[in-house]
Amino acid sequence: MRYIVALTGGIGSGKSTVANAFADLGINVIDADIIARQVVEPGAPALHAIADHFGANMIAADGTLQRRALRERIFANPEEKNWLNALLHPLIQQETQHQIQRATSPYVLWVVPLLVENSLYKKANRVLVVDVSPETQLKRTMQRDDVTREHVEQILAAQATREARLAVADDVIDNNGAPDAIASDVARLPRTLFAACVAVCLTGKTVMQTQVLFEHPLNEKMRTWLRIEFLIQQLTVNLPIVDHAGALHFFRNVSELLDVFERGEVRTELLKELDRQQRKTPDLDWRARRGPEPY
Repeated sequence: MRYIVALTGGIGSGKSTVANAFADLGINVIDADIIARQVVEPGAPALHAIADHFGANMIAADGTLQRRALRERIFANPEEKNWLNALLHPLIQQETQHQIQRATSPYVLWVVPLLVENSLYKKANRVLVVDVSPETQLKRTMQRDDVTREHVEQILAAQATREARLAVADDVIDNNGAPDAIASDVARLPRTLFAACVAVCLTGKTVMQTQVLFEHPLNEKMRTWLRIEFLIQQLTVNLPIVDHAGALHFFRNVSELLDVFERGEVRTELLKELDRQQRKTPDLDWRARRGPEPY
């Protein structure tokens, strides 16, 4: 069973940038847009069907599809759009499955711009959303495609809302900043995804994770240090590895430890913060208190 991570985001969100970063790490990337272009290459049966249905003017002099003309033709015509989808979607799905079967990386990154609109997130084990504000989408797309603001607004209105994408997300990359600002997020995610992939391969069940979106700095530091202590104890418990369950726990603990250690010198920061809090509240004697058991 191949573990599938679906990557999606609105127009101008930076999906290609994120996908290329995963590809650089050796992850097989399957891009629905690229496959959609492949199935209508010159000489393809689907291209001939499009010409027969919409007219020969949809084919350029070099034999390629006039994509902009086709988009304009179907944009305000639901019936024509449905006809085109009925023609292309089965071909795209067939080629997608073929590429998934040929993949050699621990998991595949499946890039699907219309993941939510077509309810394709149900076919993935995990959903990664590249999130940006609508204003950022407008500016980037206008600059990239040299189109008007009104044109981009029409595209945004036809796509799923930002809230709808975030509602199905397991992981979110905030790409509102500079292009190089997402490098740390992309570098962190592969270990998390690998751990989830191992869990599915060994147990056949998807591991659900709860992400903490905001937490008081003191609480976060205390929880982080306690978590490190707990994970190190668990590593010794799971050694030596004698079965699949032991391997699963071991790899999950190692993966989480690596992520936690990236937070910096948490112990030093924790002690400094506790001392600062004690100076503010003399009655607080944290050395005499025992923290909660980590879970």
